[in-house]
Amino acid sequence: MSQLQYWFSSHVNTSPFQAKFLLNASRAILLLAALIIPFSNTRLHPYIPISQTSVWVGWLISAYCIIILLLSYLNAYVKRSLSLFVMLLFYLLMFALVQRVYFAAFEPEVNFLYLSISFLCCLYFNKKSRLLAFQLFSFGILVVAAALAPAAKESLWLVLGRYGVVHLLTFLVIGFRIDRGQKLRQQDIQYRSLFENLNEGVMFIGPLGRIQMVNDKMVDISGYERHELLSMYAGQLILLPEKEESSGENGQLTSLVVAKGTECRLQRKDESEIWVRFSSAPIRQQQQLLGYVGVCADITAEKNTEQTLRRYSEKLSLSNKELEQFSYFASHDLKAPIHTVASFARLLKQYYQQKKPVDAEARKAMSIMLKDAQRMHKLVDALQIYTRSGTEMVHKEQVDMNEVVKEACENLAGFIHTNDARLKVDELPFVEADKVQMVRLIQNLIENAIIYRKDHAPIIHISYSLNSSASRYIFSVEDNGVGIEAQDYEKIFGMFQKADSPQSQGLGVGLAVCKRIVENHQGKIWLKSVKGRGTTVYFSIPTREHKLLQHQSS
Repeated sequence: MSQLQYWFSSHVNTSPFQAKFLLNASRAILLLAALIIPFSNTRLHPYIPISQTSVWVGWLISAYCIIILLLSYLNAYVKRSLSLFVMLLFYLLMFALVQRVYFAAFEPEVNFLYLSISFLCCLYFNKKSRLLAFQLFSFGILVVAAALAPAAKESLWLVLGRYGVVHLLTFLVIGFRIDRGQKLRQQDIQYRSLFENLNEGVMFIGPLGRIQMVNDKMVDISGYERHELLSMYAGQLILLPEKEESSGENGQLTSLVVAKGTECRLQRKDESEIWVRFSSAPIRQQQQLLGYVGVCADITAEKNTEQTLRRYSEKLSLSNKELEQFSYFASHDLKAPIHTVASFARLLKQYYQQKKPVDAEARKAMSIMLKDAQRMHKLVDALQIYTRSGTEMVHKEQVDMNEVVKEACENLAGFIHTNDARLKVDELPFVEADKVQMVRLIQNLIENAIIYRKDHAPIIHISYSLNSSASRYIFSVEDNGVGIEAQDYEKIFGMFQKADSPQSQGLGVGLAVCKRIVENHQGKIWLKSVKGRGTTVYFSIPTREHKLLQHQSS
């Protein structure tokens, strides 16, 4: 049997149980000695005399046993140290036996009694030092008795030599048992300490489904007392899904599958149910099923948090859908009156230009009206783009970023040509991303770099690098424009937020859309700038290898 099986086959309360057993065993030894020693004060053999001294020694030892036995119920020190008093009894017994051996002139019958009782006493010891001391004392007083014998037989010392060999063998055999027992007890203490101090509930379940052993954490989780759990079946406590259990007589669980991380309910003593993560594994010995080890971890708090997050997620999803619908209908309903205002302002301007001259202020007012109507139309379009970039599905595929830059430049061909912009594009990698959103991202960054230009022709450099752990591509779009003040680094990524600059003619939506697109791809966007010398916008996209590792770990 393996050490683990040896551990599970023993009682959970070994330390208190063992102390109680040793206490009762010591009392039994004292009682037997008190009863047997007086009856031994008779002739062992018709031809073997018993001295009066031996009789008095026997009665004194019997009185000692009775006194210690009574004190073990009345005195806490004697009760706590009763094993030491029993060892003292063994020494007294050996002294009395050797005395009888001496007065019986080393007769074989008395010698055999001496060896038998000496061997039985040795079985009580659990430390080799005490065993050795007892053996030396037993054999030592025997040697002294032989030396004091008035007419020692010629073979007496040969007999003592044989007894010495017997004592040595007894010490070796019982010493081996003590060493082995100490090693097993040490391992048992280690395993039990681990068993009892685990932060998860552990129980040993017999082959028929009855709980045989539990730790303190299991008692806390279930709310039952230990003795109540030990009279239950696992199926009464762990409510496994039907597909993971089989029932026998009386509907009790008779066998458990090997479950790994199964989330199920546990019924507590107060009839409430909590969520636990239950794992079990069979224990076998030579193809024979000894039982199961079950581990329960209370995940009620995690489940509650998960349900709360799920509710918030559902509310957020509903809110996003409502926001998307609002954005669509609002922009749709706003476009109509904006278009009407712009059309009538245009007609009014044409009418007065053709039919009736107007002053400069009227022409200026009509121009402002047309310009603001066009601006409002662009703002509505920008709002639609921003909302859609956060709610539309991301269809990821292997995308060549070189093709992305090429397509973005084609979309901006007229704007690039008009501003005489020059682009320098390094060889770019493939990424796993949504191509449409990547084109929109690069297009917005190029357009933004051209808008915030200086008097000379804008020069834009697009490149990439890997971070130190090779888990992300870091793309950069560098320009030689007007630059941005440090206090505006975070501000310009907000909706309708722009840097304070004479070139601030945009709507303040482009970089906000860029941020949403990058976040949709689990990346980050930031910038570095020197006022008057240009700006570099960086954004990161996870590499394919990093995504594979994340997927495998999850």
